[in-house]
Amino acid sequence: MLSRALPLPQNQQNGIQKVLIVLDASLEPSADGIVAAIRSLSLKQGDSVLQLGVMQPFTTDNTSPPCTGCIAVLGRKTKLHSISATISMRKKHIQQEAQKKRKEYLSNPKIADLIKQLQMQQIKFDIEVEADDSLNEITIRVAESLRATCVILDRNMKKDRKYFLDKLSCGILRIKHDSNIETIRGLKIVDAPDKTVRGLKMSEDAEKALKRGQCIHGSHEGEVQEDLFESSTCSLCNNRLLMTRPTVEFTYADLHLATSGFSPRNLLANHGSQIYIGALNDGHTIVVMEHPSGNISENEFKSQAQMLGNVRHQNVATLLGWCSEGQHRLLVYQYVCNGSLNIHLQEKSSSLSWERRMKIALGAAKGLQYLHTKNIYANMKPKNILINHDHHPLLVNYGLARNPYEGLDYSSESRVIKTLEYIAPGYEENSADNISKTDVYSFGVVLLELITGRKTLQETNGQSYLRWARPLLRKKMYPDLVDPALNGSHDLHQLYLMIDLAQECVRLEAERRSSIDKVVKDLECIIHGCSRKYNSPTDSEWMELIKRR
Repeated sequence: MLSRALPLPQNQQNGIQKVLIVLDASLEPSADGIVAAIRSLSLKQGDSVLQLGVMQPFTTDNTSPPCTGCIAVLGRKTKLHSISATISMRKKHIQQEAQKKRKEYLSNPKIADLIKQLQMQQIKFDIEVEADDSLNEITIRVAESLRATCVILDRNMKKDRKYFLDKLSCGILRIKHDSNIETIRGLKIVDAPDKTVRGLKMSEDAEKALKRGQCIHGSHEGEVQEDLFESSTCSLCNNRLLMTRPTVEFTYADLHLATSGFSPRNLLANHGSQIYIGALNDGHTIVVMEHPSGNISENEFKSQAQMLGNVRHQNVATLLGWCSEGQHRLLVYQYVCNGSLNIHLQEKSSSLSWERRMKIALGAAKGLQYLHTKNIYANMKPKNILINHDHHPLLVNYGLARNPYEGLDYSSESRVIKTLEYIAPGYEENSADNISKTDVYSFGVVLLELITGRKTLQETNGQSYLRWARPLLRKKMYPDLVDPALNGSHDLHQLYLMIDLAQECVRLEAERRSSIDKVVKDLECIIHGCSRKYNSPTDSEWMELIKRR
């Protein structure tokens, strides 16, 4: 049951949360309450949750005297084979009931979905069912053995609040009958952050801005710029996508400590530049990335980092800081909890429903549109579109590439071919409009991949992706383009319009491609159903679409 978590940096070990959820096994589990409780705790990678169901086999209700021939198991009085049933028979019966109850927990759709999501987040989750005469006593015993940082009580344990306050020193919550969460005692903060971010003292103005929920930049230089934005938080793991932190310059020692000495165990990727996961001493998870251009000068790097540090948009991953010491050129980004679009497409993930693909497309387009207003251009491809568990997209690795061929991994022919697919013809022309249209071309390829799914060279008969797709587009063989992982769940009208838009983006002539502003407007119209001039399908085309769906 337990998922294998990635090793955490040493400085975060003391901040790991261990959560105990105690359920009276005689009651149906409050799955909504369990999910709400987990979400309220802001769990992170490396934390663990134990769901403990407790059977009280030798207790009876208050209205009748105990009966030696009956035991109350899961709220049902079960007659034994005879009044003289042996203790061993009773134990065997209880063990069978415990196994049955554990299976019931695991088969609950909401609990099963929660387990899956937590495993993706590298958060351990296990379920145990035990028999004990006292629900309260076993709660204390297991909490102490687990060294729990938080205990979540079942809904019928309200009357025992004082008992647990006296016996436990950790945080205590309770699932109420309406599945809302009652805080009996708040969580104790371990290694609480002070007003210093990794040794960088924030100014009073910066501190006030953070308390107001504003974003600040350059506070360590004495200049504070403020941008208001709406925070976005993952509904499953509470990972904040837009972090109200100053953009600061880290020391190499800071990042060395945060990543456990750049341990191979913390290495997330190594495609030309190495990317590590780490944690600051205030508990925030970060991603540390080597700059893709190994020979960039210190002055150029700092100028670029300071420019990127001013980027704040709900669909663009936030640059938290940078490090430039000696030959080291490191960028520090916020952590996005559900990986890249590339991974989900490669794995042909069933979680990528048609609606979620539309959401990712629109969010990525809005992020690209925003970057273009800042004269920053994106390295647009699925691996540079990160998503959280709500499938909220954020662009990363923007504004870094000067040469699209730079950093290619030539160890894999298929990887090189796939990378070159996103590079538009005529990219070498350096006008701002042409660079913008180059991004639109790359985005059009991403749109097609959202529609078709990730295709291997085997699936395209050894052809490059667009060489395989263009004849199908030209012949309007749209059903042959649809990703089989969608299982026919796509909207036919939206499919037709999305393909029409993608074709406008990947035109060979840059001047004929849509602008990014038009792409965003068109996507909003497709999703929300507003009017737009499209090459609508003919009646015969509609019949073919419906027949071959």
